[in-house]
Amino acid sequence: MRSISYRPIESIALVVDRYWSRSADAGESIEFMPFWPSPGGLEIFFHISQSFLLDGIEPPRAHVLCCRTQPINLIAKPGFHFLAVRVRAGMAEHLLGMPVSELADRIVPLEMLWGREATILIEQIATAAVDSARVHLLDHFLQQRLNSRVQERPIDAAFRSLEEGTSPIADVCDLVGLSQRQLEHRFRRATANSPVRFRQLARLRRTIKAMLQNPDHSLMRLVDDAYVDQSQVIHEFRRFTGLTPAKFRELAKRSAHFYELRSPIAGE
Repeated sequence: MRSISYRPIESIALVVDRYWSRSADAGESIEFMPFWPSPGGLEIFFHISQSFLLDGIEPPRAHVLCCRTQPINLIAKPGFHFLAVRVRAGMAEHLLGMPVSELADRIVPLEMLWGREATILIEQIATAAVDSARVHLLDHFLQQRLNSRVQERPIDAAFRSLEEGTSPIADVCDLVGLSQRQLEHRFRRATANSPVRFRQLARLRRTIKAMLQNPDHSLMRLVDDAYVDQSQVIHEFRRFTGLTPAKFRELAKRSAHFYELRSPIAGE
């Protein structure tokens, strides 16, 4: 299997984290982990050749995937090839024109959101020769769609604080000058999660990435600092993945995943 990720152009980097692709030869059979619930970002997929099944259903050729409450099982067809846009936590409404709360746990055709613009873009993506050319098309399209209107907002500091750190919710409210009720409302609209659940999923994701990067280390060496103790780690693993950390590690040994553990490269 081939995998690569690309940096977006600077003018859209506040919204788009990266572009990333996976592809396999026709005779190559790949087992994937499910998509696990995410704190607040989402993915926009473009299927170049064969696609995959999501919970047994073939998705549209271009679609939004917003996994929030339950894992979504994936079966890749031999010869699959896709390119995806990873949208940062809390930023998708800038691109999609609707609250993320309306997209939670749905697989939404891109043409339903962007209409004929999406149809034209999908054809351009499908007929481009290589992924770097597709990235160039996406950079141009997304830059036009954002139209330089995206500026840093106070709430963005809250997303980053809970995504990357261990701050109490009350401290985050002070940071952005919002009451807990206001913060809750804005988080649910922008991420489809409450601030508490957002923080739980963020620390789980950090722990999972550490486990994937260090498969031979003991679990307690890899657990994120935001956890109180090992029992809390086990509880949240079971709650959000349906697996214990040990079972998750066994799955990781035999399955591919969609966590990006390397820095993206510049598009050509």
